[in-house]
Amino acid sequence: MSKPFSHPLARRARAWTTTIDGQTRTLLVIVTTLELDKASSHYKTDLVARLSRAAEDHIVKAKGGIDGFILINRPRDWDAAPDEAAPAVTKTSKRSRHSARSTSSPRTQESSI
Repeated sequence: MSKPFSHPLARRARAWTTTIDGQTRTLLVIVTTLELDKASSHYKTDLVARLSRAAEDHIVKAKGGIDGFILINRPRDWDAAPDEAAPAVTKTSKRSRHSARSTSSPRTQESSI
């Protein structure tokens, strides 16, 4: 079994098995705090490229165990406006956090080898 993916720009990473077009695939899902929207003024090409290269290297070292990777933002960042920093974290009950959460979709960046 290969070593787990670890990188300073990744907050978490996990291999997930899914079915795409009738074929079972394993994707490396990498959670990051980096801005992934290229239209944003906070998007840092060099940092996203560095994390992507590390993911590609990890896939090569996995020797066929992983088919590709996807970069996603942390779920708590999904409701932030594109050019706005994530809201400060405050202690609230689960009910109030849930009711305040937006239904906007996550920003992602996909790649496969």
